[in-house]
Amino acid sequence: MLFIGLLMVRPYMAQNPASWTTAQREWALGTIAIITQMNHDRFEFLAGAENPATLAAKDGQYLVQLWRINSREDLLREIKERLADSEDAARIGWSYPLAIHLARCGFVVGYLREDETWKIIMPAAQVLQQTFSSWQEMGGAYLKGRDDWSVPADIQSRYRGEWAYERVVMNPNGPWRKYPWNLDLGGKRKISMIPEKDAWIMVNPRREGLICIRLTLLDHDEASGPTKEDYLASIERAIGCHPRVFSDYHTRQDWTVDTECELKSIVRGNQVVARVRLGEIANELRQEGYGELFWYVQHEPHGPSELVPHTYHDSFVRDGLQWYIARQSLKTPVTDLELTYGFPQPPLNPGPDKTSEIKCTVDEAGDREGRIDEAALKYVELLFGNDPALAFDLMSPDSRKALTREQLATTASLLQELQPQNVKVQHLYVIDAGANTVSSNRTSTTVERDDVPERLVCGNNPEMPDAWVSVAITRDSEQAYVVASADSTNHKLALTIWLARQQNKWKVHGFSFSIATLGDKGPVDLWDLARAEKFRGHQLNSALLFAAAEDLVDRGPYLRLGIQSKILQEAASFVKPDAIAGLPPFLWRANQTTWKVLNVALAADGGKIHVVISHEVGHWQSDDQVDDWNRALLAYFKNRFPEYAEVFSGVVAVALEQGTKRSHRTVDEEPRQAKPSLVARRRDRPDSYR
Repeated sequence: MLFIGLLMVRPYMAQNPASWTTAQREWALGTIAIITQMNHDRFEFLAGAENPATLAAKDGQYLVQLWRINSREDLLREIKERLADSEDAARIGWSYPLAIHLARCGFVVGYLREDETWKIIMPAAQVLQQTFSSWQEMGGAYLKGRDDWSVPADIQSRYRGEWAYERVVMNPNGPWRKYPWNLDLGGKRKISMIPEKDAWIMVNPRREGLICIRLTLLDHDEASGPTKEDYLASIERAIGCHPRVFSDYHTRQDWTVDTECELKSIVRGNQVVARVRLGEIANELRQEGYGELFWYVQHEPHGPSELVPHTYHDSFVRDGLQWYIARQSLKTPVTDLELTYGFPQPPLNPGPDKTSEIKCTVDEAGDREGRIDEAALKYVELLFGNDPALAFDLMSPDSRKALTREQLATTASLLQELQPQNVKVQHLYVIDAGANTVSSNRTSTTVERDDVPERLVCGNNPEMPDAWVSVAITRDSEQAYVVASADSTNHKLALTIWLARQQNKWKVHGFSFSIATLGDKGPVDLWDLARAEKFRGHQLNSALLFAAAEDLVDRGPYLRLGIQSKILQEAASFVKPDAIAGLPPFLWRANQTTWKVLNVALAADGGKIHVVISHEVGHWQSDDQVDDWNRALLAYFKNRFPEYAEVFSGVVAVALEQGTKRSHRTVDEEPRQAKPSLVARRRDRPDSYR
């Protein structure tokens, strides 16, 4: 009776799963897109992955450790409590996505059948649709609820949520941009929708008296709103001088214009004081239906800086620049911004520099190196051991507030599933946070500030994206990042251990791990290969390589590779071939045959990289029958994309039986003479796991 009562909480729609279309189902899963993004899962699959079994252990630990859910009855009781928490929009915006996510996890671990899962998800999704007026409004309510629930000191958790929100909004293939908010979900109530698009503006006032502004409009439609000239006029009103356009381009349906103008009045002695009337640009954006603005203010960090009002939600140093970032609703007035920062004047009689530094030293720690490595490797050793919860005792007080011993054990179990071995330290970054000023030399990068920044660039050459990293820092006077690699089946892992010296002991402040290579190729190798294939006109090869590089370059919230922004930028602007454009399923047709392709990706096996094509099929009577279906698909693929063989070792077809968990795998790997790699091994980069 518990399950029936649960489904009757909001009986607004027909409870016939067969009647729900792919669009309706993907829309419903879009209500948990932020969670899906944070977990690096797939938006379009009910399980969050093509094969639910790959997430069963992770989701099972999540249910047990965080929710104390050990059975179907526990799951349904918790979902019912979440759905009952509906006294206002704020509660619905937080609790209902959690209920949907719990149902999704329950399906993965086998507590719910697929039809039962949809009977929970679809009505809950409809309640969210009837409560809010846009994807952004719902997402904002979820983030607010998440912030209220999180430990106040866990700033990194808030950043992870904001980062995931931004990625979901930006993703041209994600559910928020693929489907309108008022998509018909089968209910009888009229859905109110406020068209809400997103825009980006980046402002860079320079000490030469030049202001550079980049404006990016997602889903721009000049025919229905302000023209290019209108936006340029609003930029002129915002900064007080006529902008010169030096770049104007479209990426799919998004428009970006880069402008600059000379305004000597912003330079006042050894200070820059620049005011930007964002309200002028916001007025034009509202006319075209934009409801949210991401703004970025950046400048070279030469001296003390201040941005008023203090409405930004993040500030850090990256790419040799000080950044301020905020997300602002256009439903309310947009405040003008004023940036003030100093820059040094050459002294007539320079004397010794007495300023203390925030200094990041790379791979040089003197007599501290052994103690730092020992603390990091001991933590990793415990995570790999029989009782990983013991590693909790090696963590800093702040990190223990943000993570329970049980949650740490869950993380360790996920890591242990990858069977890591042969852990080796690859890099060491040591941060000495003195007082205010940060200098730069060949082996350190520092930045002048009034206070300790929340991120810092570490590297020998900030101008080369693959020669530096950006790291999160705290106010601890001594901190370190140990970056290690570990061997795993078919790939290498990257382990990031963030430590802080507290009471003369090095304590772990943060930890993350990720898959770092595909076979023996890291993200930079794949990126190089993707660009080479793009130059040769091999769109499919390039698209698959870009996607793989994008997945591998992510090192989590604490440490970011300098090359990540370059890879993400190129991957986002690359136009995929029609065969894999948009969101799956992709329908491939030849003669009288149609294949419903669910995913095309790369996978490594025994050091070889294969193209893996997953497709949905009906019930098969024998292995020979489904093998014939797979081989027909393989023959079609090889005929349509013969260039795949110039880069990849083979192609694999995986048939997934509709409505069940049965699958059948067919490998086509023809022996051929090895060809020289298009990617030269970089002798000056020993850390190939990057």
